[in-house]
Amino acid sequence: MPIGRKQSRNARERRNRIITLRKRDGDICYLCGKLIDFANLDQASLDYRTIDHVKPVKYGGSDRQSNLKLAHRKCNQKRGSNTDAHLGL
Repeated sequence: MPIGRKQSRNARERRNRIITLRKRDGDICYLCGKLIDFANLDQASLDYRTIDHVKPVKYGGSDRQSNLKLAHRKCNQKRGSNTDAHLGL
């Protein structure tokens, strides 16, 4: 498969995953509880949306929908690869 098709397939899968998470969880960052502005398309913005692994992959977390949540980039970066237990939450 040509690289361009694989990249577009990955982008399509990511877009579909975001749609599914929005339907399940609403447009709320699960880390701070504030609204995620999906009109913000600036990927460099700290308020840009990201998909976060609730249980980080490095601790055995998976890419299954049950382990994924939407978060602001700044919230996701602040949390890093820590779990709630590591953060004392």
